[in-house]
Amino acid sequence: MKYALSIIFLIALGCVYVTYDTYTVERVIDGDTLVVSRYGKEVSVRLIGIDAPEDGGCYAGEGTAVLTDYVGDAITLKMDDTQNAYDQYGRILAYVYVDDLLVNEALIREGYAKEYTYIVPYTHQEAFQTAENEAQTFARGAWGACESWRTGQCGEGMLCAL
Repeated sequence: MKYALSIIFLIALGCVYVTYDTYTVERVIDGDTLVVSRYGKEVSVRLIGIDAPEDGGCYAGEGTAVLTDYVGDAITLKMDDTQNAYDQYGRILAYVYVDDLLVNEALIREGYAKEYTYIVPYTHQEAFQTAENEAQTFARGAWGACESWRTGQCGEGMLCAL
């Protein structure tokens, strides 16, 4: 019994280590996906709670550039117990922090991404929705530049709600 509890404790410690760890940023794919180096291996990370335009979509280049500026060389990833650890494409689902800045929320607040809930609400959903309302109200980023964002239509290169 003592041995079993020790193993459970070690597994739990391993989960915490993965949940809060600093990673080297290898490259930014687009406004909501990047690649990090993890234990010497490259791994894709999809930012929880946001959707940014894909390549070629309205404001896609700006979103990618801003995410690149935010993350620099190193980030901290935090998982969310309400979400799966990986998405259907094998990407880690995480919140991205640079120091105390929650990058996911900052991208929404600045108008480079929209709030996006995939099936199950996530921990920061309410804050992200508030950030989106603020960006929309003040026509920040794509809210001021992209007709499809203002009309509520699913724009080119945007992931539409299921």
